Amino acid sequence: MTKRIIIEPYDKYDISTFVIHRGTVHSGHFGGIYDNDGKKLLTIEDQTYQTFMNLKSALSEIHLDLVNLLKVTVILKDIADFQGMHIVWKRIFNGCYPARTTITSQFVDADCLIQIEAVAAIGKG
Repeated sequence: MTKRIIIEPYDKYDISTFVIHRGTVHSGHFGGIYDNDGKKLLTIEDQTYQTFMNLKSALSEIHLDLVNLLKVTVILKDIADFQGMHIVWKRIFNGCYPARTTITSQFVDADCLIQIEAVAAIGKG
């Protein structure tokens, strides 16, 4: 059985935040242009950190955490931001890394430097 979960603020985009099928969780995209106080984040490092914290917060709504991630697709606006993203990646995952693909793309929002999508497993493996 497939379960579709929509968590605010993603409900306004007409997409599921998560789709769960056979113990695997597939996410929609996450970004992090603003911090929790509404301040616009301008660097790839700050946006990378906030993006993963936004994913972590949404995962907590379904009783999961970043440790449940199997695969992450990182989408950068500019490949020149790869090193800044990777530095934050290492800090967040501290040696317990999910598989990762990194690609580039243009975004609808000009201020967005990074988006991620992820696949996670239910339960600890």
